[in-house]
Amino acid sequence: MDNFKHTTESLQADVIHISHLLARLRPTVIDDYLCAIESLCIRSRILLDAYNRSYVVSECHSGDALTKIAGSIEVTPEG
Repeated sequence: MDNFKHTTESLQADVIHISHLLARLRPTVIDDYLCAIESLCIRSRILLDAYNRSYVVSECHSGDALTKIAGSIEVTPEG
């Protein structure tokens, strides 16, 4: 449980940092703010999934849904 507490405290520190970025937001640093938000979301998902006891990854996606996805991926000459 100490690991979980440390993880949530670390994420909370990131939230506070991002809140401060928002308070000082200027057009020249919008990308930094958005990048910090995106990184926090991804980091939260990775760190907290280790403690998630549910098989549902999110409300709009469950583990079983992966087998039902159909389609293809194509790489263009531009990448």
